[in-house]
Amino acid sequence: MFLAGLSLGVAALCAASPDPAPLDGIGVAARFGYSREDSTRFLQAALDSGARRIVLEAKDGPWITARPLKGRSNQTIVFEKGTYLQAKRGAFKGRCDALLTFTSCTNAMILGAGPESCGLRMWRSDYDDKSLYTHAEWRHGISLLSCVNVRIEGISVVDTGGDGLYVSTDNRRQDHDGRRGCRNVVVRNCVFDRNYRQGISVIGVDGFLVEDVVLANTHGTPPQAGIDFEPNKARECIRNVVMRRCRIEGNAGSGIEFAYGHLGADTEASSIMVEDSIVIGNRRGFHYAVGEEDLDCPVDSGSVAFRGCTFRETLGHAVFISKRSNCRGAVSFTGCRFENCGVDSPEDPEFVFSVNAHTLCEPDSFTFDDVTVVRKVKRPLMRPWKRKGRYRGRPTRFSGDIRIVSCGEVEMLSFDDAWRRENCPFTPVATPPALFRVVRPLDGMQVVDACPGEQLPCAPAFLRGRGRFAVFHAEAGQEVRIELMVARVGRRSFDVTRPFVIYPHGGMEAIARIEPPRSAKAEMKTFTVPRSGFYDIFFDTAMNGAAVRSCNVPIALDVTEGMVQLIGVMGAGRKWILSAKERFSFFAPGGMPVECDVSCSSGECVSLEVFDPSGERRCRVPTVDGVERYQGTASVDGFWEMAIGAPEQGAFEDFLLGVRGVPGWIFLSRGRAWK
Repeated sequence: MFLAGLSLGVAALCAASPDPAPLDGIGVAARFGYSREDSTRFLQAALDSGARRIVLEAKDGPWITARPLKGRSNQTIVFEKGTYLQAKRGAFKGRCDALLTFTSCTNAMILGAGPESCGLRMWRSDYDDKSLYTHAEWRHGISLLSCVNVRIEGISVVDTGGDGLYVSTDNRRQDHDGRRGCRNVVVRNCVFDRNYRQGISVIGVDGFLVEDVVLANTHGTPPQAGIDFEPNKARECIRNVVMRRCRIEGNAGSGIEFAYGHLGADTEASSIMVEDSIVIGNRRGFHYAVGEEDLDCPVDSGSVAFRGCTFRETLGHAVFISKRSNCRGAVSFTGCRFENCGVDSPEDPEFVFSVNAHTLCEPDSFTFDDVTVVRKVKRPLMRPWKRKGRYRGRPTRFSGDIRIVSCGEVEMLSFDDAWRRENCPFTPVATPPALFRVVRPLDGMQVVDACPGEQLPCAPAFLRGRGRFAVFHAEAGQEVRIELMVARVGRRSFDVTRPFVIYPHGGMEAIARIEPPRSAKAEMKTFTVPRSGFYDIFFDTAMNGAAVRSCNVPIALDVTEGMVQLIGVMGAGRKWILSAKERFSFFAPGGMPVECDVSCSSGECVSLEVFDPSGERRCRVPTVDGVERYQGTASVDGFWEMAIGAPEQGAFEDFLLGVRGVPGWIFLSRGRAWK
């Protein structure tokens, strides 16, 4: 059924266009010119010429370009044997300078004489040198943006400052169905080696065949995968993908990465098949991290299927799957082998799976059919992530069996009822239906400020992500003082966090841009607002954590349209910066229902306490592992408080926070708010 769903456009493109004779086209050197030092003008002139086929002839040196090149529709670029298109050393200073970009193009081809003898080259080690270049991860080899019917065959793409191949969206264009990714792309007999971020990144595509391709030695900046499937937005889909006879080797991250962190109500289910491929010597073999931003929005992440694949000699886990609640999907392994995985961690199991409970959708499933594990040591095969709190709904489904060969001894692991009772226990807990979200215009709000103009501490909500997550109020001509702090997450640098932008609430004209701190030390930022009113702060953390530590005006998190993603981070002495001693507040009109929502990923937990205006504690959950929804009723007008902090059990990391039934503003300083 999966293969039958492969786009007809891809099938037709695979069968069409037999390989041309090497000089069946216009020679770039013969028609436009060639220079050993810089052929930029000749190359772009050839691409702009309208010729249906242009040929890069073999010369006594590479074809060097000093700036990014733009491909065109209805054109084939032919690489002769011994021909290389190379970025000029010391050029490509722009953060997004890809070597060759096709934007909204149709019927484009790149055909080479073979990856061992032609292709594209850049200067990865130079781009990684901060004394020479501004840090960036988007200096790709080939970038396809909203393209249709593209074929890339017989070339190598090496040493880029980003991805070897980037398959994504032209954000300036939206096609008739509202989805803007690429369609019908074929990559065959290519090598992507020593690239900086990924061998291939796939952001949005419908119909993608990757056949007889090598994805090797990615190293530089995370995720550092052989291939990464990672939509940037909920409406970007990845469908009808087939990888066949690929070799994915020696990447510093995962061989195959699936990072679906932006699912939503309008997300289309993915469909990905990996066949007859070898995944060898990577940090992980297969990493699958799937979640949705809103716990009340059940989504279908789709299907990922492996058939006839071999996973060998991974440094860590062979398979690591992390899924949030209320995200259903299917992952299956058929006829697969796992050989001597966990080279650097011989005591760890081959498989780590999150065991989620599902309240609003069918459970997701993991299926094993004719799967063999061979290893030189005896150890547990699998470690399900068991929730330490209460389960809500039905847990993840496991089925099938695995043949295990340890030191010559053979045993079978069957995912039967007895295994499920031991490893996937759950106690159903009734989850009350969600209240409605209150979205009210800010015009006419009564601003309350007990200490006008004074610098007051803010509850350190370390935000992650990109968007207008915070709102503040200021008077005309007022100097606003905001103390900002950035916390690194993982191995990300401080430099990846992008400037904070200040807009009038709901407006598009920025009034200020603020450079974020480039160290762990908080920094005071000042700017002046032109008129009295509310203003938005646009965050782009690049998945670091960013927080407002103090401010001289009323400020709040904006949860009117959805929950915000936060992270608990450590400061000096490895003490939690965010603790239950500091509280977030929200206003509840008397007689209105109140709802506080917290959602966590597997193994990443928080503690929750809720207090009414009198100070009485209405709710205490020492460890929220999954979903927690408190509902109560406000007897009088007043400010309620939530205390969010480190859990009694589990890691204090990512979580989502929101309120419903009441105005969606979570205030960061006591005595400063609006109502």
